[in-house]
Amino acid sequence: MLIDFHTHIFPDKIAKKTMEILTKPMAEYKGGNYTPYTNGTLSDLKRSMRENNVDISVVLPVVTSPKQTASINEFARSVASDDIIAFGGIYPGQKDWEDVLYNISESGLKGVKLHPEFQSCYVDSPDVIKIIKKAEDLGLYVSIHTGTSIGCAPPLHCSPKMLRNVLRVVSGENIIGAHMGGWDLWEDTERYLAGTPILMDISFVRGYLPKDLCMRIFEKHGIDKILYGSDSPWESQSDSLTYLNDLGLSLDEKDLIKYKNALRVLDLKV
Repeated sequence: MLIDFHTHIFPDKIAKKTMEILTKPMAEYKGGNYTPYTNGTLSDLKRSMRENNVDISVVLPVVTSPKQTASINEFARSVASDDIIAFGGIYPGQKDWEDVLYNISESGLKGVKLHPEFQSCYVDSPDVIKIIKKAEDLGLYVSIHTGTSIGCAPPLHCSPKMLRNVLRVVSGENIIGAHMGGWDLWEDTERYLAGTPILMDISFVRGYLPKDLCMRIFEKHGIDKILYGSDSPWESQSDSLTYLNDLGLSLDEKDLIKYKNALRVLDLKV
């Protein structure tokens, strides 16, 4: 079994335009030769799932303006199914943030996604911390983009050290630090986050995170708090599996990361 805990899709009517906008900085970063692995639609994600033997994908929407919140969460509810687990979206600082979280919880979505770089909010700011605390009260997970983000200029809004500051006032048990706790800042992940209560996913680390450093983080943090993820459409849903298989983990350890930890987090039975 394979559960991809980090994917992105968009409504069909805006998928093409959104993908064009988001692909440009990726292409520049990769030297101009880059093609996303899906077209950003639900149907193409499901095609990718079939081709890469992914049983369940978790889709993570990013709200970049408060006025998007209602429509994005309506879309999230519409795509939820047995093989698509949807998180909701919220914009830090929006006036009705508490109602948004209640609605997400009551509608059966499993959590919310925050992207401090796209949302220009510091992860250790009061607006973000109160979302994390309330989400925990409601039994919601909070997936957070951590570390740098391709195409986003400084200042950085969520370093591993900043996320550690958050853990002074919240338990952290409902936090998922995407990209192994801090994309391109993994030595700081090892220093500030390894061993804390947060979860981490391994999305978009293949080719970037040195394997010896990854294994040190695994050892210090605990395999039971690591989730499989791809960051589709920006990486193939199988890329993280290749990376995982090359680390020298035992079969049991790989199974925890591939699906068993996710089943526990999502409270799913198979």
